[in-house]
Amino acid sequence: MPLKHVLTLRHNNAIYGSAFSSDMKHVATASLDRSLKVWRFPSGEEIHRMRGHGDCVASVAFPEGNETVLSGSVDSSMRIWKVGDGQMVRSIPLGHPSLISVTFSDGAKFGLSAGRDKLVKIWDIDKGSLVASLTGHQNFIGCSAFTRDSKMVATGSGDLLVRLWSIDEKKLIRDFGPHEKTPWSVAFSAGGKHLSSGADDKLIRIWDVETGQLVRTLEGHKLTVKALGYSPDGRWFMSGSTDSSVRVYDAKTYELVQTIDDHTNSVYHIAFSSESRYMITSSFDRTARVWDLKA
Repeated sequence: MPLKHVLTLRHNNAIYGSAFSSDMKHVATASLDRSLKVWRFPSGEEIHRMRGHGDCVASVAFPEGNETVLSGSVDSSMRIWKVGDGQMVRSIPLGHPSLISVTFSDGAKFGLSAGRDKLVKIWDIDKGSLVASLTGHQNFIGCSAFTRDSKMVATGSGDLLVRLWSIDEKKLIRDFGPHEKTPWSVAFSAGGKHLSSGADDKLIRIWDVETGQLVRTLEGHKLTVKALGYSPDGRWFMSGSTDSSVRVYDAKTYELVQTIDDHTNSVYHIAFSSESRYMITSSFDRTARVWDLKA
């Protein structure tokens, strides 16, 4: 270590999400300015700015093939866009009166939408159809994450629980918690052994997925933990917070390796390239910053 900052991407407002294409030719960013952008990588040249969403764009992802990019918005829709010309291909209405969390699986086969109606909806992106509607949370749902094999999903709620669901069986597997305060971020480790949750109490909790037991609690952030992520190679675990910092941990030992203080406002999202060479952090400071993990 340490991580090397190699690129800064900018929007006119907060950046809530970002993603690398699997061929490493492009990066996409999602913003509170109601747009998503596609950038050439590693040059950082802006190729397209896609407009059309009626509210904040919360997440982006590249499906397999990298010919399209997906966006999920608080306007309660997912949209599919062509990378080549920036034109919209299709819009998928999600039907939430007040949506908070939109997440895509690895390879973007599935999408998840959830919000204040306490429903977890799983979508087949290719078909644009609803796969499952999961009920059980007793308060709003503010965060979600898929396992790498897309067989399970975790959701965090204002009811202070993180819930693990089976997509195929369309049922609850187990609960993690309760937390002291609302969990706002969740992530699965590369091998699927651990589920981490970050909350309003400034803590990160590491859970055993198989047993539901709390394995470890990580302290250090000064405010809400809004972003969590594991590198695909299983080497690194990262956390981002409204305290503007990113904390870098060894994913095997959970020992702190480095703290990054380059952002000047809340860090909302952390994403990795498929080969674990690069990480991108998205922030309320209107920037997304790309880091070289092997410089």
